[in-house]
Amino acid sequence: MNSDDDSRERHENTSADKDMREARPATKALKSVLAGLLLSAVTLAVMAVGGEVFLRERAPSFKTEWPVVFDPAIGYRFQPGAEVATTNNLDYWNRQRANSLGFLDREPVPPEQRPGSCHLVLIGDSFVEAHQVDIKDKAQVLLEQMAAQKHPELKLTTAGFGISDTGQINQLPYYDLFARRQAPRIVVLVFVKNDFSDNSALIQAVNHAHDPAHQNKLFARRKPDGGFELQPIEPDWQKYVLAPPPDAEGSGGVRAWLRNNSGLYRWTEDLAWRGRLFVARWWYGPSAAAFGSDRIVYNAHLLAQRPQWAALLGSWDVEKTPAIDEVYFDADIAPIFQEAVAFTGFALDQFQERSRRDGFHLIILATQTMRRDDGSGAAFDRLARLAAARDIPVIDLYEHIRSHGGRVADARLRYDGHWSPQGHRWAAEAVLDYVGAHPALCR
Repeated sequence: MNSDDDSRERHENTSADKDMREARPATKALKSVLAGLLLSAVTLAVMAVGGEVFLRERAPSFKTEWPVVFDPAIGYRFQPGAEVATTNNLDYWNRQRANSLGFLDREPVPPEQRPGSCHLVLIGDSFVEAHQVDIKDKAQVLLEQMAAQKHPELKLTTAGFGISDTGQINQLPYYDLFARRQAPRIVVLVFVKNDFSDNSALIQAVNHAHDPAHQNKLFARRKPDGGFELQPIEPDWQKYVLAPPPDAEGSGGVRAWLRNNSGLYRWTEDLAWRGRLFVARWWYGPSAAAFGSDRIVYNAHLLAQRPQWAALLGSWDVEKTPAIDEVYFDADIAPIFQEAVAFTGFALDQFQERSRRDGFHLIILATQTMRRDDGSGAAFDRLARLAAARDIPVIDLYEHIRSHGGRVADARLRYDGHWSPQGHRWAAEAVLDYVGAHPALCR
């Protein structure tokens, strides 16, 4: 080997050694990264398995069972005697059984089996349905127990008739077909902020992609002279539903499988949903923050193409304020929401006609949702004006809570807007305070 070859070989060896020395830190870094990723993946897998096991142990009813049936004379109610299992995967996991009438309450007691009783019924939506709490913790049950202790002379008995997503017009069949048979002395309408919109066939059509004139619940409509009349339930309402958006999500896929089979996934998704709602309300304000707003906007534009709905829907800037249950806190509301308030007045007229005919006293319990947390309440004021014009007493649950030193936020579940057990207790107390102060209601 000559000197040139020897020199070249030493240079190549030196270069190779240098390359190896430079490569060692990079190789070590890569190995460290891969090891870290592997450790993270294992940790996440262990946490996922642990979380799944924990939630399955803690939440045996993590998959909702909602056995409702459609009755053309009523709308929707639960299958009588069926078990209802519900959860928001955050602060309630509950199972209860519907009574023989299809409501989440005790079995009804016929009038002849409670002679001399002063029977009181609560009629409302999801706040009276109250699938979030056990039957023993519901307002009507607590009210009967409290009355037996504080005012035994009243001989107060109670019942509850509530189904989610209904307003007072939708609830008229609950009285006509069920509560009336119980011969109540007092009927309490439990009013929630969304009830205004729930009394409008058009707004509910926008919300649920229905045809306003062919609804699956009892509604009201305008007569040619401008007055109101009841709009019968459409037995074949499904034939008239609106076409879905072109990009609508299907019911299948990986997400559906995970929701049906993974408690951890349901918990994570539900928590994320509420987190997005909190951020949206903070950023955009309550009246502009609505989940499903794209669907609401789509349905509104679709119905606005029909001449009979064009004027009302054209007056509503749906892109700006898609939160149909929050607008009633605003000073000025679009004509479509003004009409919803008018329909609510018609619903009160219908209940008042029944009170005169059947001889019961009509009362409204305004839930704490009718006021903002700071006590402001344009929604409450709208309801109060409707009630005052008809001489219907209104019990203000917000004021009851505050006057008794309570914290209004404690009336609802932490991750859900419905009454907590404490909320049910306050509602029962508020009604009992009023009835106790007006014993003539039971005579």
